[in-house]
Amino acid sequence: MAKYLTKYTWKHPESSLKNSLPKTIVIDISNPKEVGWALSEVQDEFEDPSNSNITWILKPSMANGAVGIHIIKSNYEELKNLITQYRDLQQWVLQEYISNPLLINTRKFHLRAYVLAIGNLSVYLYKDALALFAQESYQNTDFNNKYAHITNTCLQVSHPQFKEDDVVKLLTELDFGLNSSSVASLIFQKMVVIIRETFFAFKGEMAGFFPLKNCFELFGVDLLVDETYNVWLLEFNSGPDLKQTGTRINIIKPMIEDMWGLVVDSLYLKKESCAIPRTGFELVYQEENNQWGSSGMTLT
Repeated sequence: MAKYLTKYTWKHPESSLKNSLPKTIVIDISNPKEVGWALSEVQDEFEDPSNSNITWILKPSMANGAVGIHIIKSNYEELKNLITQYRDLQQWVLQEYISNPLLINTRKFHLRAYVLAIGNLSVYLYKDALALFAQESYQNTDFNNKYAHITNTCLQVSHPQFKEDDVVKLLTELDFGLNSSSVASLIFQKMVVIIRETFFAFKGEMAGFFPLKNCFELFGVDLLVDETYNVWLLEFNSGPDLKQTGTRINIIKPMIEDMWGLVVDSLYLKKESCAIPRTGFELVYQEENNQWGSSGMTLT
């Protein structure tokens, strides 16, 4: 996804995505004996003096449960040693770490949004976004403390003092101080813009994303708000882990019910608008005439 969005922002420097995409490098290691060659782009980035103070987050593209996630400085040998420890993982994502996250009660959090794509192509964003917190206070001097920096719930549950109520919340529950509800609404609208333009950016990139008639997919989208209230797109996850909501927040059952209502109405009853008044999903992108691709051909 990173290379297509980067190409899009090169072509469209006025895009809102320009300020929402952390610098990202995809590392493909098909042959463990050629790790040095696979890391050539990374080495160039690390040796660039302008990047000497950048902190990076390294994560496997196909692993679950926060396995293999590390936060590092621009240290090529450290990165190479980390990657060679995981011989079974062939693709990695190296992303600039957002080191000035918005903190609430001294703790970092990221947002998990649920996005539904139907046919070719209607895109919906669910109204309730999760805010997933770190258990410990954020410090930008100690990047080895994953309980302060890695906000994945699957990692936080192993903390000896884990409390679900402290770690899993809704965006609308957060206390932003004065005009808290207005701030939450502003953040949500920024999420809408990012998700809408992400799908638009893939129009014409059929090798990267190819929506099919009579198909649908639910994505878990991770975003982060920094201290200036800029919203960053971190990643799209297909087949998201719905257990991240825990037991207190009951949004999964109504979300799944609404999802099936939209899918059935859109794909089988052909009444795309009839489900919208009763659904928790907001329409954020609609491909006109079900056309997708640079040639404008209709996909069937």
